[in-house]
Amino acid sequence: MRYEIFPFSSNDETDWEKFVNNHKETTIFHTIGWKKVIELTFGFKPEYLVVKDSDNNLVGISPAFNIKTFFGRVIVSQPFFEYGGPIVDIEFGEAYEDILNFYKNKCDRERIDYAELRVLPNNENINFDKFGYVKQFKAYDFYIDIKGKNYEKDIWFGLYTKKSRVRNSVRNAIEDGVRVSEEKNIDVYYELYLKTMAKLGTPPMPKFLFENIAKYTKARFTFAYLKDVPIGGMMSFPFNNRDLMVGLVSDENYLNYRGNDVLYNEQIEYATNNRFDVVDFGRTRPDSDYERYKKKWGATRVEMFSYIYPPSAGEHANPYKNYDLFSRFTKKMPWMLTKIGPYVAKKFP
Repeated sequence: MRYEIFPFSSNDETDWEKFVNNHKETTIFHTIGWKKVIELTFGFKPEYLVVKDSDNNLVGISPAFNIKTFFGRVIVSQPFFEYGGPIVDIEFGEAYEDILNFYKNKCDRERIDYAELRVLPNNENINFDKFGYVKQFKAYDFYIDIKGKNYEKDIWFGLYTKKSRVRNSVRNAIEDGVRVSEEKNIDVYYELYLKTMAKLGTPPMPKFLFENIAKYTKARFTFAYLKDVPIGGMMSFPFNNRDLMVGLVSDENYLNYRGNDVLYNEQIEYATNNRFDVVDFGRTRPDSDYERYKKKWGATRVEMFSYIYPPSAGEHANPYKNYDLFSRFTKKMPWMLTKIGPYVAKKFP
């Protein structure tokens, strides 16, 4: 079928949002709100494309940003978080090749180091290696299929096995006085976030990022309190049919109170009761403590991939290599996290 590809313009906003809201494979990272979050926080140049049919109807989208890193310039869809990539109506599937060629040609013409497209795991419509991109393993994703499930019957007394001790952990935490509160308190969240990043030796994002997320998206911020003390926090993105948990933060002085378990359980209960299809535990580094932690919830593990062009750039698109290098210094000199951490973080999209 006939179609054309155009750069995104402000006149496309309404049709873009309509497409995103009506397509089962889109994520929060495909929304106009997310575009505003990244532009306002980091000032990156958008490389957004739209696909239109012969009647000027929008039938496909492709969000991406042009970013200057420490090692050169890159195009990423989408930076910092789990997912991105183009989404096109199935009858216009040929447009995928033209979209990918656009980014390929831009890399070649403008001497951009690489383009990276982060796609949903298990997306059967995606096969970009035939267009000159290389498929690269990035991390694991853990998810629970909750479509049509009843929380109490299928999750609490079903998925949570006696061996996992999830029920016991959540009960004990509640008996100890841990409670969950949903509130957009970015001050509290960011304080817990900085403590978590310091423990990991990871450069933190600027506070402005989370303020913009709270302002321009429907993200949930939930907190675990012990009496009036915040001991943990969760940022999650309930969107479309997927509830994505991406930002678990905590005060390690209170880990024995199991606030993290209460937060995870609350989010799973919320997603189930609100008729989502999937609870997504987010990107997980292989062989990490987080991988072992997420397994106990009965979640299914799948591999997460990116598509990289040119194929030779795969090693440069490895986020763990760069973070490991930086964390060697920050763990020895934690003051670096607050002084230069946000500047460094934006250079590793």
